[in-house]
Amino acid sequence: MQNYNTDSLSTLPKSKDEADHLTPLDKNATPIELTSDEKLYRKRWLESISDCV
Repeated sequence: MQNYNTDSLSTLPKSKDEADHLTPLDKNATPIELTSDEKLYRKRWLESISDCV
């Protein structure tokens, strides 16, 4: 597999232990509640970009 990210010199973590510092510390954080307007906006946005693919 090729690495297309040529801007970065850092490599991906090899093991789960190396990736632990990348995960957020607060595992019990509640998800953000979206308003119905925001949900509709995001749904339409996703539909619009899926039409392009």
